[in-house]
Amino acid sequence: SIRELTKRGFGNCGSMSGEGWARGGSEQPSEGSAGPPRKTRRLKLQRERVVSCCVNQLLTATLVDNVFKVRGVVVSQVIIVGVIRQAEKVRNCIIYKIDDMTSKPIEARHWLARDIAKETTPLPVGAYVKVYGVLQSFAEARRLKIFMIRVLDNMNELTVNILDTVDEHMTLGKALQN
Repeated sequence: SIRELTKRGFGNCGSMSGEGWARGGSEQPSEGSAGPPRKTRRLKLQRERVVSCCVNQLLTATLVDNVFKVRGVVVSQVIIVGVIRQAEKVRNCIIYKIDDMTSKPIEARHWLARDIAKETTPLPVGAYVKVYGVLQSFAEARRLKIFMIRVLDNMNELTVNILDTVDEHMTLGKALQN
């Protein structure tokens, strides 16, 4: 939810803004997924919990019936913090490789609306970013579909994200046991 994202440092959810926010467009293809219509999928995503994760957890999550689980906890909408190792702009999206040093970098795609795609440039390689997105599996590979991405204002956000990730998974793990 917007309230939860604001609490986690994602502030205004508008499209390209002066605060360094970048938000994807609505023309995002769903590659190889035959599922419910867009409106239904968006409503479903809004009800799911946003979980702080590390890249290793995302790459090793179990996938059963199009549902990702980390230690028995369902993860779909996630927040990661890491450094951009590679950035490439292709047609209507920017492909990032984001590394949080827990395993190999994860590919993250930031789909752009057609009207802003030409004037949008990738964030710089080497920048630490906070990413909000959805974990996807496509052709045996895991990647993120970015909803929002921003450069960290303060490196303390990296430490806070690590603590959030540990706390989140301990809390969810205990709730699952009960």
